Amino acid sequence: MRFDFTLGRSDDDAAPRSRVPVRRVLVLGDVRGNGGQARDRVPDRKISRVDVDNLDDVLAREAPVVQLGPGAGGERLEIRRFDDFHPDAVVDALSVFRRLRDVRTRLQHPRTFAGAVADLQGEAIGPGATTSAASGSAPRVDPDTSTLGRLLGQVGGVSAAPAAPAASHQHAVGAVDSLIRQAVAPHIVAAPDPQLPQMLTAVDAAMSDLMRAVLHDPAFQQVEAAWRGVQWLVSMLDLGDTLELHLLHVTRDELAQAVAQGGDLWQRLVDRESRSEGGLELSALIGDFTFGPSADDLAVLEQLGAMAAAMGTPFIAGASPALLGATSLASQSQPRNWSPLGQEDETRWQAFRGRAAAAHVGLALPRFLLRLPYGQRTDPIAAFTFEEQPISPEHESFLWGNAALAYAVVVARALDPDGDPSSVAALEGLPAFVFKTDDGTGLQPPAEINMSDAAVVAIEARGIMPLISLKDRDAVRPVLPRSTANPSTDLLG
Repeated sequence: MRFDFTLGRSDDDAAPRSRVPVRRVLVLGDVRGNGGQARDRVPDRKISRVDVDNLDDVLAREAPVVQLGPGAGGERLEIRRFDDFHPDAVVDALSVFRRLRDVRTRLQHPRTFAGAVADLQGEAIGPGATTSAASGSAPRVDPDTSTLGRLLGQVGGVSAAPAAPAASHQHAVGAVDSLIRQAVAPHIVAAPDPQLPQMLTAVDAAMSDLMRAVLHDPAFQQVEAAWRGVQWLVSMLDLGDTLELHLLHVTRDELAQAVAQGGDLWQRLVDRESRSEGGLELSALIGDFTFGPSADDLAVLEQLGAMAAAMGTPFIAGASPALLGATSLASQSQPRNWSPLGQEDETRWQAFRGRAAAAHVGLALPRFLLRLPYGQRTDPIAAFTFEEQPISPEHESFLWGNAALAYAVVVARALDPDGDPSSVAALEGLPAFVFKTDDGTGLQPPAEINMSDAAVVAIEARGIMPLISLKDRDAVRPVLPRSTANPSTDLLG
């Protein structure tokens, strides 16, 4: 099997270049999060060259903002460095954790214990009740305002203004009450005489529940996975004079609107880079997006394939399990568990595979693990005792990365003049999470599942590249990159 790339402009059209060509991999992804307003148009955006020395600077410049969902507190979280993804930084950044930490401190002092218990149980604190350790005196209580509302003092990332109208204030208080009651109530056992250990345990459990809600909030997971995926690429690639990694922020909505010929993304990459003197001559386009069999997805994918063809590059992105007839490979790892696609979806998919653009598109699955869960045995945090994963791991609570990023490494290495494009080495050093089972311990497969030979064959038959976990190892094995075309071909650029 021959792995053949025809990349860039022909020698007749290209400007004179050094004897060793520069390989440039561009990652397209949503790296700014869902909480900020669009700051610029796609044609005006900077394409950032990324390496180990400037990765933190690039993150700070892109300035991601996450708008957490109601179940995670509803606040806005600004990310300016990689440490901001860590639970210890989240505790400092979000008001819900700061207030609960304050209550925990008050529980440990005799003078403030009763007031803290009243806060947690949702009881109004009378004028003569005990107070916070910091002030030493009890605040007077507005009878129509719950103590839990005052406990947080902030909802939806917006501080409660002292002069806010009563209706608005009461609405905010109600939202806070709901959040805190849901977090704390399951961990408090009713007793006439609450004891310190019980209350501390309740607060710690509530903080753990809320932290899991934040870390596993879809908006937070998306941004963390995007940046840790780029971080992983930087660690895996031998970046330097002959290999460059570049990053361009594009949202999924912008991708759909801007990729058509003459659209914003086409202008940015084809007209301004590939066809312009002094522009970046790209070797591969990697999309940190996942595509399924829907009409919208395949229309965008066809346009991306056409754009890749115009640039002389392959385009690689993630494949949804829906293309196999599965909802989740974790629960449907064997082909016998997959369902045939609906007639319309199957017709669309096969029609796409028969078009010219499909020869320039590669899709890959499953996802791979980007970091270990936080916990005492894996990656402890300082703020409080925290286990991100329960005893029986929850699959979607892991931080998964797009399989296209793994194939970016494969393509970059294949383009190396000194490399061997006919072989693909295993990608090692992935996070290795060991968990308890009834029989002892187990190792979470780094690429979601331990894939059977039958599954590998079935996935490739669908025009998709499998990413195969090596059993009981911290490694995955890609296959030789193949296009989505039918019949499948080497991934041509």
